[in-house]
Amino acid sequence: MDASAAPVRMACADMMKSAIRQQRHRLKKKYFNPYPLHLVTKTSPAKSMTNEQWIHLVQHWKNPKKMGSSPNIL
Repeated sequence: MDASAAPVRMACADMMKSAIRQQRHRLKKKYFNPYPLHLVTKTSPAKSMTNEQWIHLVQHWKNPKKMGSSPNIL
């Protein structure tokens, strides 16, 4: 298998996108959804994510479009 071939690179990128999306979903489900906004942790609960990245992700989830059926209160 040629790792530099375009179809192989595209398949790897697609798998990584899916894995990252699943990780964000699990983080939101465990550390964001169960808590009111004022109790959501300000530091990253994941070793693979910096505090700045976590804060950016929480800000993204606070967006009214992203809140959807989340039980958090604005």
